Amino acid sequence: MDTRQLLTRGATIVIDPQQIRMTPDEYLAAYGSYMDTVCLVAKSQAGTTYYPSNSAPRDEDYGQFFSSFAQIATDIGIKVYAMFHSTHDKYFSKNPNFQLVNNGGEPVPGWVCPSRENYWLYLAELCAEVAEFPIEGIILTDLAYPRETTCFCESCRRVFSQRNNMDRDFSLERLQRNDTLFHKWLTFRTNSVNKLISTVVNRVHQIKKIDVLPELLLDLQTGLLEGSLRHFGQDYNSIRQVTSHILIHLFPWSPFPSTEEEINMLSETLGEFAEHTETTKTSLYIWDITDTKFNFAQSIKTNLNSKEIFVLEEEPIDFLDRRSLYLGLGV
Repeated sequence: MDTRQLLTRGATIVIDPQQIRMTPDEYLAAYGSYMDTVCLVAKSQAGTTYYPSNSAPRDEDYGQFFSSFAQIATDIGIKVYAMFHSTHDKYFSKNPNFQLVNNGGEPVPGWVCPSRENYWLYLAELCAEVAEFPIEGIILTDLAYPRETTCFCESCRRVFSQRNNMDRDFSLERLQRNDTLFHKWLTFRTNSVNKLISTVVNRVHQIKKIDVLPELLLDLQTGLLEGSLRHFGQDYNSIRQVTSHILIHLFPWSPFPSTEEEINMLSETLGEFAEHTETTKTSLYIWDITDTKFNFAQSIKTNLNSKEIFVLEEEPIDFLDRRSLYLGLGV
C-alpha cells in the first residue's frame, strides 16, 4: 500500500525524519491534503530530539523537524501526536548509572533501566516540553524491559534484595525456582514501568490535559498479554489504572495470525481489552505495512472501537537488533 492509500483509509502515519528523508514542507506538499492526523517522532532511539530541547541533545540533522512540522500541520488543520522512544535511549545509556544490565551482568547497549527515577523525571520533562506544542497526545514507545533477562543492574539488585531480605548476588534462574520470589520480581518490574508512566502523565497534565499513550507489546512469539508482563514489565490491568489511553502494538515481531489456534488466542486476548472500552481507550500500532496487515488492524479497530491506527510504513531502522533483543536472541 502506498502512503496516499493508507491516508484515505484512515491511517495515522508515524513520521521519523531519518526514514522519510523529506522536509516538512515537502512531505505536506505531497500528502497534506490527504491527512486528518499525523504522528511525529519527537525523541529518537539515539536519545536526540527533533525539536529544540532545554534538557536533551538536539539531533544534528533534524533538530527542527518536529517543531516545524507540528506548527505547519496545525496551521492547516491536521491533528498532531508526538512519539517518544522512552527507555530506548543510546545517549543516556552511555551513563553507567542508567544502563540496562542483563542477567549476566553485562550492559545492554542503547537501553536505560526503567527503574531509574531520575530518568522518569528526565523523560517527563521532555514530554512536558512537547506538550507546549499544539498536539493531541503523546505516545511512549519502547517503554519496557526488552526481555525478562533484564534489568539486573546494581540498583535493581540492591533495592530488590533489601525489600526481600536476601543477598544481592541473585540470578533470574534463582528467582524462577521460587514462585513467590519470582512473582515479587515481576511486580517490582511492572511497578517501575507504571511509575514511569504515571510520572510522565502527571507532568504532562500540568501543562495540558492531553492523552498519554504507553505502548503495550502484543505478540504471539512473546506470549501476548502474559508475555508482556513476564518479559517486558507491562501489566495491562495496572497500566490502565494510570492512563486512560493505551497503544496496542500488534505483532511487532511475528506474522499476523493465520491458523485457527492463533486466531482463537488473539480473540481471547482482545476480549480482555473489550471488557474495558468504557473506561480505557485504545489505539493500534503496526509497522512494515501490507494490505493484509492493515485490513486485519481495521477489523480489530472496529471490534475494540479503537481511536486510531498508527502506521510506520517500514520497519524501524534498527528492527533486526530490536527484534533479536525482544525475542531473547541477543541478551
